[in-house]
Amino acid sequence: MEILIIEQTEDYSKFLKNLFADIGQCEVCNSFNDGILKLDQKFEEDQLYDIYLIDLELPDTSAIRLLSKIRGMEESINKEETFIILLSKNKYDSMVMDFFSRGNDIYIEKTEDKELWKDFLFKNGILHKS
Repeated sequence: MEILIIEQTEDYSKFLKNLFADIGQCEVCNSFNDGILKLDQKFEEDQLYDIYLIDLELPDTSAIRLLSKIRGMEESINKEETFIILLSKNKYDSMVMDFFSRGNDIYIEKTEDKELWKDFLFKNGILHKS
C-alpha cells in the first residue's frame, strides 16, 4: 500500500510515518501545497495513494480542498478502495468536515497512543489480524 501523510506538525508526522511503516510505503508532506505536488506527481503516472492521512488544520488551506482534489482524481481513473483518515485535535473539527466527506472517510482525534491507533485501524478494515 502507498500512503500519503499530510500533517503540519513534524513530530506527529514522524510518529504517523513510523506507525504506518508496517502497512506500506509512506510519503510525508507538511503543507497543502506539498501534498498537492505529491498528488499531481502520482496522478501523472495514472496512480493514486491507497491511504491518506490529512491534518484538518493545515496552515495554508482547508482540508476540504484536498478532499475535493483527491475525489476528482479518483473518479477520473476509477480508483476505489481508498482510505482517507482525517486527523483532528477535537470532535468539533470532524463534525464540520462531516458535511464535506464521504461515508468511508474516517476521523480520529490526534493521539500518539499506538494501541488506540492499532484498534482503530483493525476496526476500520485497514489492518487485518494475522
